[in-house]
Amino acid sequence: MNPPVSKQGFGIGASLSRREDDRHLRGRGQFVSDIRLPGLAEVVFLRSPHAHARLRSITVPASARGRVFIAADLPQMQPIRVVTQATGAKSPAWPPLATDKVRYVGEAIAACIAPSRAEAEDVAASVEIDFEVLDAVVHAPAALSPGGPLVHDQWGDNLFIERAVGGGDIEAAAREAAITIRREYRMRRQSGSPLEGRAVLAYRDYRLDEVVVYVSTQTPHTVRVAIAETLGIEERRLRVVAPDVGGGFGPKARLYPEEVILAALALKLDHPVRWIEDRTEHLLTAAHSRDHQYKLTAYANRDGRILGIETDIVVDAGAYGLWPQGPYQEANMAARTLPGPYTIENYRARTFTIATNKGPLGPYRGVGRPGATFAIERTIDEVARALGRDPVDVRIANMIPTAAMPYVSVTGMHYDTGDYAACVRLCAELLGVASIRERQRRGEPDGRLVGVGFASFTEQTAHGAAEFASRGAAIIPGYESCTARILTDGSLVLMVAIQSHGQGLETALSQIAYHELGINPASISVRHGDTETSPFGFGTFASRSMVMSGGAVARASRSLREKLMRIGAHLLQCDVAAVTCAGGSVLGPNGSVTIAEIAKVALCGWTGCPPGSSRCSRRS
Repeated sequence: MNPPVSKQGFGIGASLSRREDDRHLRGRGQFVSDIRLPGLAEVVFLRSPHAHARLRSITVPASARGRVFIAADLPQMQPIRVVTQATGAKSPAWPPLATDKVRYVGEAIAACIAPSRAEAEDVAASVEIDFEVLDAVVHAPAALSPGGPLVHDQWGDNLFIERAVGGGDIEAAAREAAITIRREYRMRRQSGSPLEGRAVLAYRDYRLDEVVVYVSTQTPHTVRVAIAETLGIEERRLRVVAPDVGGGFGPKARLYPEEVILAALALKLDHPVRWIEDRTEHLLTAAHSRDHQYKLTAYANRDGRILGIETDIVVDAGAYGLWPQGPYQEANMAARTLPGPYTIENYRARTFTIATNKGPLGPYRGVGRPGATFAIERTIDEVARALGRDPVDVRIANMIPTAAMPYVSVTGMHYDTGDYAACVRLCAELLGVASIRERQRRGEPDGRLVGVGFASFTEQTAHGAAEFASRGAAIIPGYESCTARILTDGSLVLMVAIQSHGQGLETALSQIAYHELGINPASISVRHGDTETSPFGFGTFASRSMVMSGGAVARASRSLREKLMRIGAHLLQCDVAAVTCAGGSVLGPNGSVTIAEIAKVALCGWTGCPPGSSRCSRRS
């Protein structure tokens, strides 16, 4: 069925019904939990009930032998380790199944297998573990105190990394300040909780000599890289498939121990295995986020102008670093983005990323920026309160003026455009702030308090190579790929490396191809999520898919259009400069030829192609 035509046609900006919605609304999507294979066994993980403990012994009853796997049973698995170029950063080895110690509640100790989840849970309950419970590190600011418990004994402390960010002359700002505001803020730990939890299914394909891993992930290609490295197998022998994914929000953009363990089990066993995360497991073991503490000092003059900000930022990163970026990005992003939309010329931030006996920290909805935004916006309110001024006016007075665009902040962030003051003024006008202030002065008849608050923020999207390089990352997702392939009937297949998990990318990417080629989106298939068929790329996160994958689709489509026009011009017996591509055809001075006709000639009738033409596919 063709999508409805809007005034903009089918292209960029057109309002189309999302192609992927039909299968989901009819219950015909395919998630990992929908996949059924002969001989499939379910996996349940025996997890630590303690935040910190030594493993003295693990006793498997005779009735469960062959169905319980500990680290020693899967020697092919190597510890997961984040490689970073960041100066002074520590990167602990993370065994997928715990060996000597457990370092957070929920850490996997054993994988238990049975025909059903309930039976596997019974197997797990039959295993006995002798723990030596240790004191746990639970409060990040206190974790650096000498003499306390250590998460990783060999470190000698609990510090992942310490960094400094800033510029200008903060001491001069302090001397010149008429008022000084000192505050402490905390943003609590959070869980991503997508509609579909994590899920993995793995089996051995003997015909192709490969392990196939179905996984609910935002990043299938990099997950393949990591599993192959951890298991010591060639990537050609590992196929990762992300089918329909029920939400991600960032936590599914990392490698997890469960994905490595299931692949290792598939190599060892002669039948498929599957693990479906339950909600308790998700809350305990999927990437946590936030957990920041700020000590912030603001220096301002009597007009409310911020002369300088200095801050200490402590990030509770949990026990391990999730591959590939580790725990280092949270504090770095918070420190660099804290100045927000304000002209803060003097700034000093010290960041401390702390190891504690909690689940690992990972990306979720704006990595580092929510905490930083909360800290600076609350501080702007405090400056306004100290001066007796309206927070709206103080915000506007400190915002980057449009005349300064493009603007580079004191932390090196590049702002291309924006009129932040105008946004605040418009918001105040729409809310009727003047009348609200009058109500506040009068007071409410029933004694209730009426409040109104403002917060502004700047958002990074589609991070390029420079952002990841600034973090010392070894994996730098600076590009995306697309293979665009015309078939003999003129239909188009776009193979992309991003992974849609609710954004409607199958629809949006087909609109970009339509914009470039004029092929109806109903005749365009977008294929993603399978490392066997899609070109290499880094997946969907950080609001990057439409910028990077959309750009790759546009470039591939333009390259394909040039080839279609060359062949079309040859068939029309005219110069290529005289033809255009529109409406699914190549149009010349004296006629036209459809893309389907061109594709049939190019793929099946080589004698009709001009010299130098090749198959009608192009990768960009």
